[in-house]
Amino acid sequence: MTKLLNIRFTFACRTSHVNKEGKCPLILRVIFGGQRREIFTGLYCLSINWNTTEQTVERGESSAKTLNQNLSLILRKAIDAFDELKFSGIQFTIDELVDKIRGKEERPTLLIEFLEEGNQRMKKRVGTEILKVTYNKYKRSLQYMKDFLQSEYKVKNLSLKKLNGEFIEKYFHYLRTDKEIAHNTACKYLVCIKTILLPAIRSGAISDPYYGLRISSKPVFKEFLSQEELNRISELKLQDPDLDRNLENCLTRLLLTSKYLSIHKICIYES
Repeated sequence: MTKLLNIRFTFACRTSHVNKEGKCPLILRVIFGGQRREIFTGLYCLSINWNTTEQTVERGESSAKTLNQNLSLILRKAIDAFDELKFSGIQFTIDELVDKIRGKEERPTLLIEFLEEGNQRMKKRVGTEILKVTYNKYKRSLQYMKDFLQSEYKVKNLSLKKLNGEFIEKYFHYLRTDKEIAHNTACKYLVCIKTILLPAIRSGAISDPYYGLRISSKPVFKEFLSQEELNRISELKLQDPDLDRNLENCLTRLLLTSKYLSIHKICIYES
């Protein structure tokens, strides 16, 4: 028996199965996360020659030495597979571990890689379809997601297929509490993540983790600027000519809006 942290590997001789030669198959049992799986090694021996305590084939078996060497190689491969998954910083299941031991693993699409690729596509749209300030929101949402994975799951990445409503809710709560981001701004970051995930959702690669999610923006009531605030804006001088021109345009619109509201107010009172 080999036990590493929260995983255990053991070999067993399955006496319930006997081949034509009267030999029983040797299996590798994997116990991880409270679950157990069995892997056929392709090796056989007589049940009387199996030493359960030592996890080896007794010398009474003609090919005992070769069998024991193969068992050692299989165990080494299982430990290496576990170590590779463990140190990758990605959460994994016992089935994913078993597939890796068998050599049947399929490299999962990872969340951070998928978001990074999506962000690169967004970057190419800056100046033509979206503003740079919009792209910056996508950059921040990606960084916040990296911080969230490290804080909540102690991993650097996660399989895209593991995303669900609970994950998105935890991410939103993380933005609101750990990052101290306002409710509506946190909602915008959720929208950024969903926008990048849409191709995977539409193709059926993943289930929509936003389905049934009850997180929406809250109405915000903004007060009008006071005359003092308008004066401070009008007196502001910027070093950048473009910014100064944009500020002047904004101020003109503010003054026109203020004038309209004042006239509208007078009309109401007079009526």
